[in-house]
Parts: sequence; C-alpha cells; structure tokens
Amino acid sequence: MANTVNVTTANTFDQWRVKQNEIGTAIGDLDNLSVSNSGHATLVGCVNAHQTIVASSLASTGGTITGHMVFNDNIKVVLGTSSDGLEIYHDGTNSYIADTGTGDLKVTAAQVDFSGNIDVDGILEADAITVNGVTLAETISDTVGAMVGSNTESGIAVTYEDGDNTLDFVLGAAQTTITSLLAADIKIGEDDQTKIDFETADQIHFYAANAEQVYVADGILGPQTDSDIDLGTTGVRFKDAFVDSITVTGEIDGASLDIEGNADINGTLEADAITVAGVALTSHIQTTVGAMVDNNTESGLAVTYDGSTGTLDFDVIDPVITLTGDVTGSGTMTNLGSVSIATTRASASVSTDDITDLNVTTGKIANGAVTLVKMAANSVDSDQYVDGSIDEVHVANDAISRAKLKDEVELLIINSAGTTVKTLYGAGS
Repeated sequence: MANTVNVTTANTFDQWRVKQNEIGTAIGDLDNLSVSNSGHATLVGCVNAHQTIVASSLASTGGTITGHMVFNDNIKVVLGTSSDGLEIYHDGTNSYIADTGTGDLKVTAAQVDFSGNIDVDGILEADAITVNGVTLAETISDTVGAMVGSNTESGIAVTYEDGDNTLDFVLGAAQTTITSLLAADIKIGEDDQTKIDFETADQIHFYAANAEQVYVADGILGPQTDSDIDLGTTGVRFKDAFVDSITVTGEIDGASLDIEGNADINGTLEADAITVAGVALTSHIQTTVGAMVDNNTESGLAVTYDGSTGTLDFDVIDPVITLTGDVTGSGTMTNLGSVSIATTRASASVSTDDITDLNVTTGKIANGAVTLVKMAANSVDSDQYVDGSIDEVHVANDAISRAKLKDEVELLIINSAGTTVKTLYGAGS
C-alpha cells in the first residue's frame, strides 16, 4: 500500500472509494498523510474530507443513491464483467447502450414508449406492431387502398374494399397503353380453339374452329392445309391485290380481268368474247385484214373490204382469150365462167410433114372420107405409105373395086409393127 494518498475533487467515485480506504488504513500513521497530498491546508480538513467520502460511499453490498452521478465522456457504466456485459456511456457526441455479451439485450416492460425516432439497423421483430394506435396490417391496408382507390388508371380499374381490406382489380375491355407483349409460346385469343399462337420460333399461327388455318413465317403467308383456305368470300371480297406473279392449279373466275402489262399464256385461251382496244376481236380482225388487201394492187384479181358487212369482196378480172396463127378466134371469160370461141383455120395451114406416124387414126377419118377413085393410076406408090397409116376402116365399104385395082394383084396394109392387118386382091385374083 502506498504511504501517501493524493485525493482531489477530480477523482472518480471509484478512485475516491479506493483512496478513502487507503486513508482509513493510513490514519493510524499521520506521518504518512501530508497536507500537500490531501488537498487540504490542515489535517482537520483532510479528516473531514475523508469522513465526507466515507459517508457518501455505498457499501459493497449495495445501497441507495440519492444524488446525481456524473460520468465524464467515454466513462462507461459496465454491468457485468468488463468483457461480457452491458455498457452505458457517452462519447461526447452520441450515447450508447452496448451489449458486449453473447446473449440478447432484452427490454422487459408492459410498454416501452420512445419519444423520439428509432433507427433500427438490423431486424425489428415484434408480436404485434401498431402505428398511432392502429394495427400495422390495418395501417398498410388503408395506406395502399388510398394509393389506388379513386385514382385514374389506364386499362385497369382498382378499388379498395375497406370492409375486408382487399383490392379489386378489373381489367379494362380496351387496352391502349400496352406497348410490348413478348413471351415464348404466348397465346392470344378468345379461347384455346380461337387464338393466335406463337408456338414455333419465328412463326405466327392463326387458329379458328380448333384448327390451325394460316401461318406467317419468313416471307410466307400460307395456309396450313393444302387447298383449304379461301381468300375472301362471294359475299365479301378483297378490294385490290398487288402481287408479282400468280400460280393457280384451277380456274380464275372474275367479272373482269384488267392486265396493264403483257399476258403470256402457255395453254389455250378460251373466252366468250374478246376485244382489242375496246373493239370486238372479229371487227379488229376484219379491219386488219381489210387494210391488208383494200386499195392494194392485185394481178388479175380485185379485192375490196366491205366494212358494213365485215366481208372481203373478190372480183376476178374478166380475161379476153385470143387465138392467133393458122387458127384464129377470141372470147371473153366472165367471172371464171365458160367461154365459147369461134375459130377459123387458115387455108393450106396443114402439110403432110405436119402429120406424124399414127397421127391419123381410124377415129379421126369418117367412113367413106377416103376413096381410091380420087387417086390417079399409079399416083400413090406403096413406099409413100407409112406402115399402119391407113387402116381398113379408113376406106369405105366397096370404095375400091376390082375394076379400080385391075393392074394390082394384091394390096397389103401393114401396121407399124410389121404385121399385115388387111390384104386386098386385084381383079381376077
């Protein structure tokens, strides 16, 4: 124990307690107590100060504090041990209640009333919480209900039912504020039988009567089933169709077909009536062909187009046939009809050199046209007869008698083949 004790008014309660014990111990040795270390000028003052400290001290077993106790900044009141207890202190700026132990800081009271704000950095857990005397659940319901009740929403109506603390959401029949609706395999429709289904990536499928009717894919608006979907109806039609090309397997029926460009038809074009530039095809053909022949120069033929009847009139120019030479004559042939030409043969126009072998036949010499009586005796040599040039029918019956052939024994008539066709005998033979 120290031989000197320096007690001042700046000492803490605990320091006072320790020092007063030291004073009590050293009181029997007054030499150990000096004026300088007691803080008093006289010994009596030192004793009185000691007595005051002792009177104000609490016994280690406890007691009652009737006055204020002031703890300077950062001087802690430690309840428990210094390493595991409850610390209460002020650091000059903030006041602290610090639980340095391992258990919970429990406040046990029928009611805790905080006059200021409470800042909870961790979790606030309570069996029940009220706000201004109203339960937390009711406060939340009233607050949220006031946020949506009687407000103006777009596409949805929200009302707050205070009786059961519920919010009633009614989706508007017309939605005008939705700008995006994206989801994989989303369906839009009246039901699963009539819908727009995005069931396949990059495709849109349209259903009606519980069957897929058409679909949209990259560059395709097509029917799901071949030859199943009509484009319009007989009662309600599309107005105009703008396409690059059309390929059909059946007929194309329409009240009219107006093609501004060319039409290439690989098959047969059949129509009840065809016009060209507003003119009937028949009239167009008649006018075209008529212009080809009308007012043109033909040889031996005159052609005119009659626009009133749509006919071509062909008129053969009437030719005049003229015969010249040994036989002369002329006649006009009218409309390619028969023509009769009266001919005249010039005298001495036929010589014996003009008659070839066999050129004069029995059919060309009438009966009795040739008689021998007109021939002078020995005027015709047998060498002058061409074989077969005189047939027996060329001589009339009994035209040559024995009296006329008295100098001849026989007369042979031989054809060109060298065959004797007739033998005539002279008188007396």
